[in-house]
Amino acid sequence: MRILVVDDDDLVHKTMRQAYSEHDVVTVESGEEALKLIGGEQFEGEQFNVLFLDIRLKEKLSGIDVLKKLREIDPLMPVIMMSGLDDEATMKECFELGAVEYLVKGTVNDKAYKYKLCHASAWRKKEAEALAKAPLKYDPKLRDSFLKYRGPSKSNQELQSRIEKIGKTRGPFLIIGETGTGKELVAHAIWAAIGDENRPFITVNCADLQSTVIESELFGHEKNAFTGANEKRIGLFEAANGGDIFLDEIGELSLQFQAKLLRVLQEKSVRRVGSNHEKKLDFRVIAATNRNLQAEVEKNMFREDLFHRLDVHAIFLPALRERRDDIESLLKHFFGGEGLRNVEFSNDLLTEIKSY
Repeated sequence: MRILVVDDDDLVHKTMRQAYSEHDVVTVESGEEALKLIGGEQFEGEQFNVLFLDIRLKEKLSGIDVLKKLREIDPLMPVIMMSGLDDEATMKECFELGAVEYLVKGTVNDKAYKYKLCHASAWRKKEAEALAKAPLKYDPKLRDSFLKYRGPSKSNQELQSRIEKIGKTRGPFLIIGETGTGKELVAHAIWAAIGDENRPFITVNCADLQSTVIESELFGHEKNAFTGANEKRIGLFEAANGGDIFLDEIGELSLQFQAKLLRVLQEKSVRRVGSNHEKKLDFRVIAATNRNLQAEVEKNMFREDLFHRLDVHAIFLPALRERRDDIESLLKHFFGGEGLRNVEFSNDLLTEIKSY
């Protein structure tokens, strides 16, 4: 995790480096320096997960000024305001402007520092998934137990082993399987393999994206970028910053947009519609398709360079007819109500169902 600390006190810099020694802590002394690093109209910007911002700063900009500008640049950046005074009116103003936490310097111990960082990360995940309208309830047992929903077959055991091996890598991941084989469930398991419940998981159904708004949805837009763009909006790739973006049915994208998506994956940056500046991002891509993308490439229906960019960790999911040994376990799971009641099936019934 990258943390930006904006304070003109060297002692605060030292304290923050000690409190967050396991993270990458960057320190600056003024609001002007902070905005240069974060990026705005004139700067490309670096990526930070959390910002600690002192209210009283050197130079022209105060912490309040920086907070106002930052909400224009990145509405999902968690900002923790810092002050030497426990002033209720200032605290209220900071929260109204979008601060996540307010910290009175000299009154916080290491445990509280860790809590505030965790709270800030959780806030960002909640806001990001609200923007994407696709919240994911984190199940801490998901990584280890998701295959119980798929059954005990050899193919599922091999799948779990593969996810354990690749789940903590940078990806990208390409999940291939027919409709109903559990591609989204596998995507969730890959996300959960990192073990951080505060990482966003943003789901995008590429088949549902209209060609007229796809760039705005995925990359965001500036105010007045087009008719109806009455306010600035960040895209789903920005919402996924620091986490995973799941591009379901990626084979449905047009060739024209595939070229734009390739550039985003190569550069790890996006340009909002109506903007001249790139914004650097940190995300993993998990793509899924029920198509044979290699065959689509040969028919010039899918870009070869994009296919090879995605095909770093390919996962093939067999259909249920190819793993009939899982049917009984699946029946018991769905009819048993998550283990709330024990359900048994006669051999005749199982034989009949497995014959379908």
